[in-house]
Amino acid sequence: MPRIRFRTTTTLALALAAVAIPGASPAHAGFTQIGTLGTGSGGGAGQMDGPYRADVGPDGSVYVVDRNNVRIVKFNPAGAFERAWGKNVSPSGGSGFEVCTATCQAGVDGSAAGDMNFLWDVAVSPGGEWVYVSDYFNARVNQYESDGDFVRSWGWDVVPGGATGFETCTTGTGCKSRTICRRAGIQSRWGCTGWTQASGCACRMGATGR
Repeated sequence: MPRIRFRTTTTLALALAAVAIPGASPAHAGFTQIGTLGTGSGGGAGQMDGPYRADVGPDGSVYVVDRNNVRIVKFNPAGAFERAWGKNVSPSGGSGFEVCTATCQAGVDGSAAGDMNFLWDVAVSPGGEWVYVSDYFNARVNQYESDGDFVRSWGWDVVPGGATGFETCTTGTGCKSRTICRRAGIQSRWGCTGWTQASGCACRMGATGR
């Protein structure tokens, strides 16, 4: 499947190989712009604010990292908006992870099950049933069903009350973001054990040796 990176725009100019979209004209073979997704800048249904990366499912559905709206947006193979998901994306919903269809709003950062904080990338499984999101500031990967339902997350120390180490969390166990230490806008992610405003992070080299 084609993987595309976009600069920040209010709508998403989509350049895809024609073979990735069922019914596309052979005249558009190769990487030629054949459509535009989105209805302008904003947080409503079909709108986007800072679309960053995208992936295409085997049926031609397009999943977009809507970074500034803190959500994933799904368009059907014809390019029509289908749904979006993230924290507080439904104007009529409560506070927490939601999926919106007809009426949507911009989401917010979060670290509970299904929430996201600074989305980095999105990928669709070969069968199209799973959507994976790089949840950058939560330092984990989130897995969703293709309709947006949250499945699980994994990363270092993502289960509240769990042991320190690599873990997988679901809606049953809840989730939390991995320990992130900040000082003067600089983040350290390798084995942070705690921090104060004055002393900054007390860290050690992580198991990966980076």
